[in-house]
Amino acid sequence: MASTAKHIQLAQALPPRLTRFFARYPPAAILPSQSESSSQAPTTGEFTQEAAPSPFKAHKHPATGKWHDPVFSLRRQADLVKLAQRHGVEDLMPFSVKSSAERLRRREENGLRVKGTGVGERVKGKESERQMKGRLEKRRQAMLEMPQLIQTWKEVSNIISDTNLEDVGLTISREDMVVDGRSGRNRLRLLKAAYRKSLLQHHPDKAQHVSSPDHVSTKATNKQPSSAYTVDQITKAYSIISTPKLREEYDRELALQSQQTGDFGAQQKNGFRTGVEIVDLDDLEFDEKESLWFRSCRCGDDRGFLIREEDLEEAADDGELAAPKSAPPAAKQALILDWFHKSLSAHSFKDLEKALPAVASINGIVVKDYLQALSDEGLIKVEKIGSGNWYWAFVSDTKQSKEKALHDLQAEETKLKTSIADVKRHITEETAQRDEDEEMLEDNGKDRQALLEAHERLLKETASLDKELAAYSGSDPTEVLRKEKEIQSLKDGAEHFTDYLECIRSYILDLTNDREQVALVMQSTCGDEYIPGEGLREL
Repeated sequence: MASTAKHIQLAQALPPRLTRFFARYPPAAILPSQSESSSQAPTTGEFTQEAAPSPFKAHKHPATGKWHDPVFSLRRQADLVKLAQRHGVEDLMPFSVKSSAERLRRREENGLRVKGTGVGERVKGKESERQMKGRLEKRRQAMLEMPQLIQTWKEVSNIISDTNLEDVGLTISREDMVVDGRSGRNRLRLLKAAYRKSLLQHHPDKAQHVSSPDHVSTKATNKQPSSAYTVDQITKAYSIISTPKLREEYDRELALQSQQTGDFGAQQKNGFRTGVEIVDLDDLEFDEKESLWFRSCRCGDDRGFLIREEDLEEAADDGELAAPKSAPPAAKQALILDWFHKSLSAHSFKDLEKALPAVASINGIVVKDYLQALSDEGLIKVEKIGSGNWYWAFVSDTKQSKEKALHDLQAEETKLKTSIADVKRHITEETAQRDEDEEMLEDNGKDRQALLEAHERLLKETASLDKELAAYSGSDPTEVLRKEKEIQSLKDGAEHFTDYLECIRSYILDLTNDREQVALVMQSTCGDEYIPGEGLREL
């Protein structure tokens, strides 16, 4: 009897929502004993939703064998658990994934997980996507080290002996020339070793003397093998290789000599090679503003390869620059415009397709592009007469355009001079006004500098007061109460809408008696807020 009174008192202290829940799903702690429940159990054999093991779990119907969704969605479970926790009856609630004990267990098992930040979450993606950042960084590092690699390769190529030096015997392998990316002391040491070896091989005093036994004469004839190179030639070759300036001149002469011969025999085989791709300037795009040629790279950069005039001048001394087949696009446009001025006539497009390739050394396919570029710049005029376009350009038109540009510049100059005069006049007026203000301040015993400092100090004080006021406004009880009311109103509205959705779901289920179809309808209506088998997400 005392326990019953205690339970009644507890039920009266709970909010209506929890009271209804416990009335429908009584906790196991306040249920009667097993013997009493078995004696008082109904004998009809009917199954009701209230007799389900837990309203927070999906249960299997004993008659049909189908699984039924939980009576309460995850969102409603979380609300009930929070409400029970505030009133100290969370232990009487059925097991739920939203309970405090379950949340703590998942925190200990999985650690801290912050949704949307990746903290504690597994990153999805393919292996290639996960390794993309490292590959891009490796590619970028290789691109940055490419100039140094090319420079080292050229230095080694200059040291590698050409045809004449190989015959002399100063042959050094490319692997011996570069040790750890540097060729300083190793180059000199290996060069001296090769020089000493060549001297020992070709010096006449070190050659073997072979006597001829066929003659019975008292004068022994000594046969000395003829050396291919003399000591003077070997010494000269060593001095050229060991001196950077002489070596550079020798390489340049050898390169120019191989280019001038142009034979495809052994000389072409041992001729000068740059070791890089040879391209024509006509195949590159030209930037008139910066005066450079550029081409895209496989890395995706539109200007991965840049060639400036300074690079061409430097390459010309090394013999790496051949005579251009034609002029750059700007020079070709100048040739076409000069041809128009000299022709003193209008030309059809068909005539220009035949004449301009010979004038500017261009392909007939790009004639239209050059004409369009000149027309866009206003250098030539075009008019459609009949079924085709006619193009012309006269010197007088160029003169008129220059005169017009000069007139516009003169008008702009006049306008700027007027503006400058107005500014000077305004400065004079302001200076006079300031002098008057300073005189007035001096009469009153004040100083402009002191007033400016006071103004600056007041501005700083105002800013600090505004910041302090903003801090106080954040803790204003009225503002906090208003926000709490607004949050509670929004939460109540969400709960009402949740109840409406549950009513609609129950109504559709009664009409169709198909839970799978009802789940599809709820998922299509609520989107990601609805989880099949669990219900609506928590707020």
